[in-house]
Amino acid sequence: MATMGPPPPQTESATSRSSRLWPLAVVAVVAMILATVVIFKCANTPKELMQEGRELVKDGMNALAEAFKTDVHYTTVITGAISSLKNNPKLVVLTAEIDAVVKRSASTEKLWIYWGTTTVEMRTKGNKVQFYIPLDDIGTHSFRYDSVHKTLTILTHPPMLDEDFVDVQSDPSKIEMLTSNGWAKFDKWSGAPMREDARRELRGEVLRSAKHPAQHELLMSKAKTNAKEHLKRLLEPSFAESLNPETKIEIEFLP
Repeated sequence: MATMGPPPPQTESATSRSSRLWPLAVVAVVAMILATVVIFKCANTPKELMQEGRELVKDGMNALAEAFKTDVHYTTVITGAISSLKNNPKLVVLTAEIDAVVKRSASTEKLWIYWGTTTVEMRTKGNKVQFYIPLDDIGTHSFRYDSVHKTLTILTHPPMLDEDFVDVQSDPSKIEMLTSNGWAKFDKWSGAPMREDARRELRGEVLRSAKHPAQHELLMSKAKTNAKEHLKRLLEPSFAESLNPETKIEIEFLP
């Protein structure tokens, strides 16, 4: 009898292989399509955004151009006005005089003995502070035209207290100094040092007085009124021959 060997290995049919490969092919094709779409979008989005930005700027400038005479290149006029304003990076709109009072007192008690209290009170008149408008960020975005009311509005920051400039009074005739030394204290070691301290504190006291709510509100009201007048005087020469005669110039403060 002939012996039978092991059965020959069975080979995988072509139909079985293709049934497992076609889903992978579909996934690969879909991934390629998605990648192509993403790359295309990423490549075109900045261009679209830039185009939209250019159109917005163009529309804004066209609207602004309505305020100017047809024979004047309005962008040149506005650029000149901006340059004129920026020559005054700090446009001072108000210089105000502030009265200030500085008080100092010190008590001494040693060896269970009270040596008295020394007090110093310095009253000054004619200290000066300034309010200004920062103009360094003025640009084309600061100009707005209302075609209905024929008004060209310039947007700017409201006045600010200039803390870098404080002119403290140095005229002795406008400084009143009251000193009361303790019963057991000498002026040389008690009153005199406190008067020097009061003089050093005068600048800070002037600023605190200018920032006091009631005082500050009054000064700000004056500063805003002056600011509008100052800005109009600065701008009118630049716009005198360029603006449409019906156009009014207004100043509006940003929040």
